[in-house]
Amino acid sequence: MKIKDIAKIAGVSIATVSRVVNDKPGVRDEVRKKVKKVIKEHEYKPNLIARGLSSKKSNIIGLLLPKFTDYYTEQVDAIINHCNQKGYRVMITSSVGRFEGELENLNMLYKSQVEGIIYFVGKMTEEKKENIKKINREIPIVLLDQAIEELSISSVLPDNYGGAVKAMNYLVNCGHQKIAFIKAPYYDLEGEKRYQAYKDIMGRNNFEIKEGYVQGSDYSIESGYEAMENILSQSKESPTAVLASNDGTAIGAINCLKEKGIEVPKDISVMGIDDIEMAQHFIPKLTTVKQELYHMGGEAIKLLFEYIDNKDLKTKKLIIEQELVIRDSVKSLNKD
Repeated sequence: MKIKDIAKIAGVSIATVSRVVNDKPGVRDEVRKKVKKVIKEHEYKPNLIARGLSSKKSNIIGLLLPKFTDYYTEQVDAIINHCNQKGYRVMITSSVGRFEGELENLNMLYKSQVEGIIYFVGKMTEEKKENIKKINREIPIVLLDQAIEELSISSVLPDNYGGAVKAMNYLVNCGHQKIAFIKAPYYDLEGEKRYQAYKDIMGRNNFEIKEGYVQGSDYSIESGYEAMENILSQSKESPTAVLASNDGTAIGAINCLKEKGIEVPKDISVMGIDDIEMAQHFIPKLTTVKQELYHMGGEAIKLLFEYIDNKDLKTKKLIIEQELVIRDSVKSLNKD
């Protein structure tokens, strides 16, 4: 049903129905009640974009993901819930792991007349930076999970260095000295901070980072499996513990160890970072560092709405602390 049909049934003009739908003045109370009754009886739902043509508001937020994984679920839920409360809808697009697709999707969201964009940055390039700056002059953008220091763009991200320090200190306090590390992808600048924390804690305790102990990943379960295989095959002395840059690679590492008959945590302890939903249901339940993912998503969308309401606000960078979550995948080597 279209707006002209509601107008015909109510016996009023299309302009009157539009004023009622958009809660504008200039309509007598009895006419407003009559139009609302017709709208309710016929379950009329106005097109959000059409409603916005006169007010230059689309009531749509753009959300750009590198790909759909468990890591993004809670953050996306928070964004959608906050948007629903304010009468907004969310247009979600993913580059499905194709980094060149991020630029295409960013421009597509902009051309779709969204009022603002939340951008989970995958791989940053100079071309993307230029496009982000250009689009941000027209509509607000908030970066989630990454901060690009040279861009005057607000961001919400976890304390990646501090979280990895907590993880490493926990392993050290459990008596582990031979600790291996599964790195984040090379393009993830925030993930690099977790690696720096690993190196700092190993150095601070005078622990040697042995040959083969550091392996790369692309954050997937499969790459965690491969990284664990490489750790075992390339190191002369097996580690007693492995810290992975995220829960997905930690789970992949455990799968590898299980297939080789190596028990976790009896033989080798494994720890992740993120605390995705799967972490608490996996066997063994994964010891990890919890990112407040729902909170991060909520803060990002609230910040975006602030910029939609006031484009002159100063740039903000919100860093969210992480918490240690102790479960079953790490063994203490300390003697009682």
